[in-house]
Amino acid sequence: SNSTKTDLMKYYDIPEKKISVTYLATDFKLIDNQPVLKEKYFLYVGSRWKYKNFSALLEVLGYDKNILQNFKLVIFGGGKLSTEEIELINKYNIDKTKIIHFEGDDNLLKSLYKNAEFFIYPTKYEGFGIPLLESFSQKCPVLCSDTSSLKEVAGNAAIYFNPNNIQSILNGIEKITSNNTYKNEYIEKGLIQLKKFSWKKCANETLNVYKKLL
Repeated sequence: SNSTKTDLMKYYDIPEKKISVTYLATDFKLIDNQPVLKEKYFLYVGSRWKYKNFSALLEVLGYDKNILQNFKLVIFGGGKLSTEEIELINKYNIDKTKIIHFEGDDNLLKSLYKNAEFFIYPTKYEGFGIPLLESFSQKCPVLCSDTSSLKEVAGNAAIYFNPNNIQSILNGIEKITSNNTYKNEYIEKGLIQLKKFSWKKCANETLNVYKKLL
């Protein structure tokens, strides 16, 4: 991403002429299947390592108990909840039965995207952010941080929040869950934004870089 390019120039003093930006993509196709869960839920995908800021999401759920009264939180991948995460869940007095963890293949992941109320990505830093495109592909509205490369990838197709501000994250959740018209608008924006990315384009641009080096 151009965000990573800027970081390479700023922190590693790499000349701009030595850097090429080629966007990634996703090969997820829209599926039509029965939901894995009957209850309404929202989705978190991937690693929960510190910079992913999952702890802030737990703090939000502890701050506003109404969220988990209306929706469950589904976590895909990233391993089982750690001791530290369980301690935070207890600290914020969160109902553990409202948090469900799944591991599985892409078919399960696509199904979880497809039937989620929304996908949330509170990360503090990403070099790109493929889960954004995966979510768009399954008509799942996206809530994400306004940091690093995420605005570059999601464009106007995501609801953004400040990952360092609990109220900002909460406001984003309230926006997407309180208005179906608003939600559908972002689903359509996501499908449009998704068209800007493809593996064929990525491959061609990468090949051109190799040709220039030769």
